Amino acid sequence: MKKRFLLFFLISTLSVLMPSIYSLQQNLVVNGNFTSGSSTGWTYSEDDSGDIATSEFNVSGGDDDPGVWYLKANDSEADTGYTVVGNLTNDGGVWSNPGTLVSATVPFSYKQTWDLAAPTTNLIKVFLIKPDSSEVMLFSRSSTADDAAYSSESIDVGINNFSSDGTYRIKLYNYVETSVADTPLIRNFWDDINLVLEYQDEVAPEITVQSPINKSYNSTSVWANLTLNEDGNWCGYSLDGAANVTMSNTSATDWYILVESLSESSHNITYSCNDTAGNMNSSAVTIYFTVDLTDPQYSLNQTNSTEAGAYTLFSLYWTDNIQLAGYIFSFDNCTGTFENDSYIEMTGTGNWSNVSKWINSTTGCTIQWRVYANDTAGNMNVSDIYSFNTIDSTSPQITIQSPLNRSYNSTSVWANLTLNEDGDWCGYSLDGAANVTMSNTSAADWYILVESLSESGHYITYSCNDTAGNMNVSEVTIYFSVDITLPTIYIASPDNITYKDKQIDLNVSADEDIDAWRYSLNGNANVTFSPNTTITATEGINSITVYANDTAGNLNSTTVYFSFNTTLELVLEEPSTSFTTAIIQNTTFIVNATVICRQGSCGDVSATIRYNKTSENPDTPINITQGAEPLFIDEVSPLSTKSCPTNPLSENEYCNITWVLNATDPGLDFWKLDVNFSSDSGWTTKNNTLSSEIEVVPCIVDLTVTWSSIDFDDPLTPNTYENPALGNDNNLYNITINDGSCNTDLYIKGTDMEDNDVGYVLGVGNLTWNNVSDSYATSYNMTDTYAPLKIDVPPLTNLTTWYWINVPPIFAADYNGTVFIQGVMNGDPQP
Repeated sequence: MKKRFLLFFLISTLSVLMPSIYSLQQNLVVNGNFTSGSSTGWTYSEDDSGDIATSEFNVSGGDDDPGVWYLKANDSEADTGYTVVGNLTNDGGVWSNPGTLVSATVPFSYKQTWDLAAPTTNLIKVFLIKPDSSEVMLFSRSSTADDAAYSSESIDVGINNFSSDGTYRIKLYNYVETSVADTPLIRNFWDDINLVLEYQDEVAPEITVQSPINKSYNSTSVWANLTLNEDGNWCGYSLDGAANVTMSNTSATDWYILVESLSESSHNITYSCNDTAGNMNSSAVTIYFTVDLTDPQYSLNQTNSTEAGAYTLFSLYWTDNIQLAGYIFSFDNCTGTFENDSYIEMTGTGNWSNVSKWINSTTGCTIQWRVYANDTAGNMNVSDIYSFNTIDSTSPQITIQSPLNRSYNSTSVWANLTLNEDGDWCGYSLDGAANVTMSNTSAADWYILVESLSESGHYITYSCNDTAGNMNVSEVTIYFSVDITLPTIYIASPDNITYKDKQIDLNVSADEDIDAWRYSLNGNANVTFSPNTTITATEGINSITVYANDTAGNLNSTTVYFSFNTTLELVLEEPSTSFTTAIIQNTTFIVNATVICRQGSCGDVSATIRYNKTSENPDTPINITQGAEPLFIDEVSPLSTKSCPTNPLSENEYCNITWVLNATDPGLDFWKLDVNFSSDSGWTTKNNTLSSEIEVVPCIVDLTVTWSSIDFDDPLTPNTYENPALGNDNNLYNITINDGSCNTDLYIKGTDMEDNDVGYVLGVGNLTWNNVSDSYATSYNMTDTYAPLKIDVPPLTNLTTWYWINVPPIFAADYNGTVFIQGVMNGDPQP
């Protein structure tokens, strides 16, 4: 069976136009060979259904020299034969004709070999692939020979194949076929593949000017230098439009000449060059430059001050025939050694060098300075050395230390001042009088004690000379006063009274302006304050001393004594102080009082239970004797006066004291009770509770109602009658006269029943009651005034009642009313 294999090797696509094409060489070689040891840029493809071929690039040697590409076909299946077609094509590149193309050739080397047996067919071809993808076969060889060496070819491509711009590629074609039934090894080798283009150079060389440049030169000789982008045959220059002058060269691309005897003025230069193909070019840019041999000139030296210890502006005017560039200021500041400042630029043909400097503070020393300047051509000049001697024309500055604009509590005041420089004399004038000479501790510090001042307002001015004789008078007049009178202090609060609140206002005033207020409470440390304020007193006697300093420093004080008592806050818990309480004769009841300590500590607090034995209000302790009348304390160890168990009481602490009393009054009278509280401290005010009133009675009405409401069916139908209460059947509505109660007269009444939503009323008479039986027939209509329910009911008696309601034609709604049952002692008036 005959196998066919299609194997393609694609040799690296060659760009016919490489970047070097623009160097405009006459012979252009586009090199796609493998001698560099790389196959980059080549693409391989094949038709090989049996997978018997490989494309290899030899890097390190072995089968052949390094840098060789070859096709290897080997039927490992030892079958009847195979066919392989392979192509190797370069990636291609864009080419454009830089000139007139003269010739185009493709040189290459190849070798066809086999091993074991000759192939049936071994065909190789070389193609040029044009931008439109059409192919031009350049070479073809079919051979079954086993080449021992490489053969070389150089194929004329024909310049007509390069008629258009675009991508040109080279393809290397291999076709291998064999019918041998064993394993022949076939290898085809390619090397040194090139595309050589020869064309006519028609582009002029590019000129790059190195010098001169657009600037000024301080020489009559200037170098003219240029470079070319290709080999040149001749270069020359034209100065100021004159005829070309031939230049010399150090290489075919580097040309030079020294242009001499230039006049001191502006010039222009242009260049012309031929390449080796005869293409002429002139520099596209004309270079303008200037020859300047003149130094900058100076005049008008100026300084605005010669004052020692001050800033001085140094000015010098510079001119130049072409253009100024900058200057350096040099200055010795009385040291004799010049120091240069940094370079400062200046422009124009005329300009000032202005520099401000702080001058040495030494009077009479010599200041020296000078200025260096250059122009844009580099010409430099230096000014003369200028100088002046420093002077002192400034009056001394006077700083007043005392007196100040204030009041003094002395008839003698120190006058003190300082100067910012050495002084020769200082004096003062008081209230416009003649100057008085002052003393000094140093040349800058002056003083004197001004004495015998009257108690009034004064003013003072100062005058001083420095050592140069400059006189100054203080710019500020000092106004002060002498005040030796103590301020009078008025204390409106606290007063010499007893206070019940420990927070007490401190209100003070004085008969003049006060600079500082202070107080000392009870001998404690002074406290500074601004009127008015609040103080916190301590329990008992207090003293406060108030101090006042007036603006002159005169100090006065005033002391006030006052007292502060803490308060006992009392409550009589029971019996009530709001209504009379009935107490059954010969029975016990509770008296309970609470005390709270307010505003401070209250010491040990005690309480005495009292009644009104001899007056309208309580005034007598209750008797502790068993059976005493009208009241006695009925306890195991009776005491009419008791102490708080938590004594001593501190602020806001409380205690509760209770007594058990027995009401023995045979006269069944009314009595008033209170509790008197006192303390063992000397600062706590005694206090009494409010009085409560009791009535001693033989008995009281004591009854219990066991129900809280009377309910009926819900809903009731209008126009129905004798509707019983829900509790009638169970005898629910009971009233009990309790044990110990008086015989009681019971009364009953009710209110109309109303609907709260719409305001309809069901009259009270529609409710009936019975106290004998569950019988509507013998029931009574409810009234809105008390009616007897049962008279003279003894203790331990239970009275059952029953209720009905009549519902006339009325709007359906919820109706509510109230039933009142009241008991009074038998025989008392009806309520």
